[in-house]
Parts: sequence; C-alpha cells; structure tokens
Amino acid sequence: MKIAMIIVRTLMGLLFMVSAVVYLLMVMGTMPMPEMPAGALKTFNEGLGASGYFFTLLKITEFVCGLLLVTGRFVPLAMVILSPIIINIFLTHLFLAP
Repeated sequence: MKIAMIIVRTLMGLLFMVSAVVYLLMVMGTMPMPEMPAGALKTFNEGLGASGYFFTLLKITEFVCGLLLVTGRFVPLAMVILSPIIINIFLTHLFLAP
C-alpha cells in the first residue's frame, strides 16, 4: 500500500509540474495559446486572466507543490495548498464545462 501511495503522489506531482511548465512556456511565447470556444468557461477564464497575475501565481504554486509531492518533502503542506485548486478544477468542469 505504501508503494501505491508513493506512485500516486509522484504521478500527481508530475501532472501539476508539467501543466505549470506548459502554461509558462505558452506565456513566454514558446508555444501558441489554444483558442477557447465561446461560453461560460471562456468568460470565467477571461475574468481571471484580467487580473494579470492570477494564472502565473497559480501555475507557480502548482509547480512548487508538485515538486514537493515528487520529492516527498512537506507532502501534507503541499496537499493542503493544492486542495482548493483541485476542488476549483473539479467544480469548474462540473458547472462550466460539463
């Protein structure tokens, strides 16, 4: 059971790290930003993006917490920080992009 938890923790950490790196590469212009179809999700994302700092802060937080999960250090702290992010991802997909 302990090995399974290590595998799941590592895969989850890698998922957050890769998504953060991909976003930061898109911001730097290395990769093109995908076009989002019109709808409630696009309005929601444009509202968050209008702040100017939110997505960068979010992705840096995801990268740091992913790194903590992969290395196995401060795992409870990383999970406490990632919990609202995971809940928001779930609720966004549940209500805005079913």
